[in-house]
Amino acid sequence: PAYLTPGLTEGHATSFCLVQVSADLSTAVAVTQSHTAVAIDLNHYFRTYPDHLLCPVPQSSLPLQPKISRDQDSMSSSSCSLAALGSPFSDDRSWEARLS
Repeated sequence: PAYLTPGLTEGHATSFCLVQVSADLSTAVAVTQSHTAVAIDLNHYFRTYPDHLLCPVPQSSLPLQPKISRDQDSMSSSSCSLAALGSPFSDDRSWEARLS
């Protein structure tokens, strides 16, 4: 599929007056001021142009399960999971800590 047709050049990107994305985020439909509708398969588009993603998917992701079985409630298990997810960890569950 062609994602940029001769009728819609890059200079006309601001002429879109409506953009709707499906609930499952697989399809986007954009309508121009001249009532031309364009449907885009987002799965195919971002596989074709992965550099257009604002948050690119990491090329290699760590497994969520540790190689050694551990107590799932232990801090070492939490640190292993958080290292794989790349999220900060805090054991302080107070509202003050969450809002800061």
